[in-house]
Amino acid sequence: MMAGMLIMRSLLCACLNHLFPFIQQDLTDMRLSPFLLGCGAASTASVSATKIFVASYAGNVTTFSLEQTGSQYNLIKKFAHDGCAPNPSWLTIDYHKNELFCVEEGLEADIGHLTEFTINVDGSLEVRPGRRVETLVGPVYSVLYGPAGRHRSQSIALAHYTGSGVSAWDVSNRLESLELITEKTWAVDQASHVNPERQDAPHAHQVALAPGGRSIFVPDLGSDKVRIFTIENNRAAKGDKSNTISESAYPLRTAPGAGPRHVTFYKPFRACPDTFLFLNNELANTIESYNMTLVPATRHEPLHYDFQKVYSSTYFGANKTVPINSTIAEVALSPDSAFVIVSVRGDRSFNITNPDPKNSTVFPSDSLITYKVHVNGTLDLLQVVPAGGLQPRHFSMNGRGDLLAVGLQEGEAIVVFERDVDTGMIGKEVARYSGLGQVTNVRWNEEVFDGTNWGTEW
Repeated sequence: MMAGMLIMRSLLCACLNHLFPFIQQDLTDMRLSPFLLGCGAASTASVSATKIFVASYAGNVTTFSLEQTGSQYNLIKKFAHDGCAPNPSWLTIDYHKNELFCVEEGLEADIGHLTEFTINVDGSLEVRPGRRVETLVGPVYSVLYGPAGRHRSQSIALAHYTGSGVSAWDVSNRLESLELITEKTWAVDQASHVNPERQDAPHAHQVALAPGGRSIFVPDLGSDKVRIFTIENNRAAKGDKSNTISESAYPLRTAPGAGPRHVTFYKPFRACPDTFLFLNNELANTIESYNMTLVPATRHEPLHYDFQKVYSSTYFGANKTVPINSTIAEVALSPDSAFVIVSVRGDRSFNITNPDPKNSTVFPSDSLITYKVHVNGTLDLLQVVPAGGLQPRHFSMNGRGDLLAVGLQEGEAIVVFERDVDTGMIGKEVARYSGLGQVTNVRWNEEVFDGTNWGTEW
């Protein structure tokens, strides 16, 4: 019986893979994501006036309202909160509890911080009593996770770049202080040292929740590997802390000196086992795709992932050179899973007109690059456009995917672009707000799937 079911599933997946280009277009027209074929229809997010939260090394988390009148957009600054000072680096939102988590990097200190805010109806923030704690130094990324997927997230994991480690915190009891579950650090001798300046020690750059919500992937720029942690929900079994995480002995190893920075995941169809990992390597300036397969446990080996590389190129495409001193930064999957977008810092490929009509000067801009995703995990370069200024450290799309907000670290601004959901093309700039200090993160206050926040529901 089991063998017959597996055969039927394989035949179904083969059929879906063959029909994917046609099905995908229909799904795009209906604003559905390809991976939702196995779980019914999806709701769509409103594109009316919405809030955007912006973190900056200047010390504030700022609330903006993006307001639309006809075809005109306007970014209005509403509130600024310094409760995550001095160096906010990443924002994570629990949309179901109206909570925002901010990690503070501690650029000039030997500790970092994790702060939990309540998001009020008007978009203002309040630090929840007792919910700011000291952490290992250098947190630059966070992700919510839990035994029942992201909708019941009980814990949050942090990647510590300077601290060479990962930590996990229990956030389930809103009446108590945040409680440390796990802290894992790596010694200097675990770094690859291929690039003496950037790979002097292990440098965890991200924590990404894999499909199924049972593993957390940690790109380690300093060690040329993507570490993998297993989530262990052991409270019921052992009366111990729930959601502890333990490191697997089977990481994804990159080329020496590649410097893995961020990953995102792609599943062509929920009903099929195929899962792909898109990885951007900051030091090599490459984007890669791996087919990842879960290998069952045996008497000699534990459960682990096997990776087969199916695509690799520089961010400008195969066999293309990239500007010296440029570095690939963010990578994200579009909400419909049809496109991958990356940002590049320091390439200065464009000179753009000053958006101020009273200023006729031009200024340099780095790039945003869009790729078309194929069902076999390969990518086609689709578009290279200006990012609106320099050092686009982070960007994010709204829930519908028709607007994209970019955080410019050197440009000290947030820029919003139109985006065509059908073609994947990034369009004109529609709003901008400057003078924010070094922007590190931009986050829409609406639930967005970007390929890094998988849970059991996805």
